[in-house]
Amino acid sequence: MAMPVTPVHAARAPSTFAILARTPRIFAFAGVLTLGGAAIGAKEVARWQYMQESAGGPWGIGIAAVIIALATAAVGFAVGRVVDRRDPRPYLLAVLVSSAALCVITAHFLNAGPLPLLQAWVTAALDGAILGMAGPSLVKTQAAIVGSAAAGSAEILNILRLGVGGVVGAVLAGISPSPKVTLVVVAGALLVAAVLLLVVLRPVGHDRITAAARSTVSLVAVLRNDAGLRRVVIVDLALSLVIPTQLVNLVVSSKDLPQLASLAIASGMAGLLVGRLLLFWRGFRDNARVVLFITTGTVAGTQLLGAVLLVDDWLLRSTAAIVVIIGVASVMCAYSVGFTAAVIQKGVPEEARGKLAGVLVAGRSVLIAAAALASTVIAAALGATGILLVLASALILLMVLSRGFRGVTTL
Repeated sequence: MAMPVTPVHAARAPSTFAILARTPRIFAFAGVLTLGGAAIGAKEVARWQYMQESAGGPWGIGIAAVIIALATAAVGFAVGRVVDRRDPRPYLLAVLVSSAALCVITAHFLNAGPLPLLQAWVTAALDGAILGMAGPSLVKTQAAIVGSAAAGSAEILNILRLGVGGVVGAVLAGISPSPKVTLVVVAGALLVAAVLLLVVLRPVGHDRITAAARSTVSLVAVLRNDAGLRRVVIVDLALSLVIPTQLVNLVVSSKDLPQLASLAIASGMAGLLVGRLLLFWRGFRDNARVVLFITTGTVAGTQLLGAVLLVDDWLLRSTAAIVVIIGVASVMCAYSVGFTAAVIQKGVPEEARGKLAGVLVAGRSVLIAAAALASTVIAAALGATGILLVLASALILLMVLSRGFRGVTTL
């Protein structure tokens, strides 16, 4: 008679570090690409600085954000299908080199003064296209380094290095004398990263990279046949719509208190980094449904509390309360969004990884842009308290419609 199989408790699952330590090359890969994460953070600060002069108002900057999102979506969707059939490494290297070239070109034009608005929008479109190429090629390459079984843990490491790099890049760009100088330094860092990446990736077996090259698997069929993966993908995209990426900026600007901006942004950045560190520590040890219920519920709770404390602007007079509320919400946002992204990479079949990554890059980009635009309109109409109540209601609605994330697992 067969012996019963005793399930291993989630808490006994190996740590993210233990899983990835079997292929230490992934840490060198992430270390090199931390330069890329820093470049993204620095470029975002530089773009905001030169767009302030080019756009002449918030709508010009908002349109640039929409252009970036649409370009990211279009290119990400197309590249996702390609890298399932070809070696993704050249595409990842092309991301670094083309991004460096765009930085140099933009810096050159800034020598003549503020960019014309049309030129600034073209630059935004090219940046979006580069980001779209980066997503699918990155997840395919890192999965090839560690193998499909550890791809989810590799994504957790990727999320962490993006957080660390982004914070470092934003801080350095903030002390840079000008966006032109920032872009030139970023270009140099990206070229160094490209050279180092060649060294790191050269020994990775070509057979592993191209194992699914002749596959004609349909992503629709994969999602139709795998209910668990389908549920996580739906939740991931829904979080892109209801997790507010520009909430702190909207609340601060709607109250016309620029002196709070640096404190609020710093609290949010610190919270995002802590959330990613916690995700790296916990990995897949916890029940997925519980993780999502606690994180999204906490975000909704902090938003409702913030709305109450904004009555008579009490919250704006308490530095400690601002730091705690923004920090806690940011930790939970980072954890929930990063967790679903990692679960997807853990569960998707290798032959469909690029296709799904392309769809997610496209879907997330469009939904984040739509959410940012809708949040701006709501904040203008209802003020800071109104936008907090609307976003909290959206999160609660997601929890209700998903029946408390029923059926969501770590695959």
